[in-house]
Amino acid sequence: GRQGNGRLKGLVAGGIVVVGAAVAAWCLWPPQKRGEDAASTKRGLIKEVKPAVVTAGVTVDPSPERHFIAGTSSGGVAAWNAVWYRNDYFRRVFLSSPTFSAIAGGEEPMVIVRKCEPRPIRVFMTAGTCEPNYYFGDSYFAAVNAADALQFAGYDCRFEVFPHEGHGARREEPELWKRMMPYLRNQFQKAKPQKKASVSQKAWARA
Repeated sequence: GRQGNGRLKGLVAGGIVVVGAAVAAWCLWPPQKRGEDAASTKRGLIKEVKPAVVTAGVTVDPSPERHFIAGTSSGGVAAWNAVWYRNDYFRRVFLSSPTFSAIAGGEEPMVIVRKCEPRPIRVFMTAGTCEPNYYFGDSYFAAVNAADALQFAGYDCRFEVFPHEGHGARREEPELWKRMMPYLRNQFQKAKPQKKASVSQKAWARA
């Protein structure tokens, strides 16, 4: 919306967000289609959206270190799938309250993360302590488990927890982006797996 565009322009003007092409995609699917839809989303971003952006006259840097993707809730799972399966194209990701819980296999990605060699991905993830708690799991503890899996696997990751806040907390807050973008951008140096993830709050007991 206009408010979001105004915030984005302010971040660009302040040098926090680099000038580029910003694309928003919304996907609605029944739970059984979750994995299938995520796969089609990442294909569409690369095979359909990128050519359209180039056709519009925008120069797309070929380096995957400069390609950033973000998602909230199930969109966070889709964003993770994009960097995991296509880290030849995406290597920076923001996950806001990602629901890595038992919705059509949503709990599986972090199990795979623990079993595989780390990939060149840098992660910034957030969650509130008052996330929804549904029959398929608690979104807060799903995010905590994801942070723990990334730490175990040696990813370059930062995890911020917001006490007494809910789903998608602060995802559009300028101060969050001011912390996040320099961390993810890191002068666009190649993201290399680290021995320890950088986690802002290890005491993850719900407040």
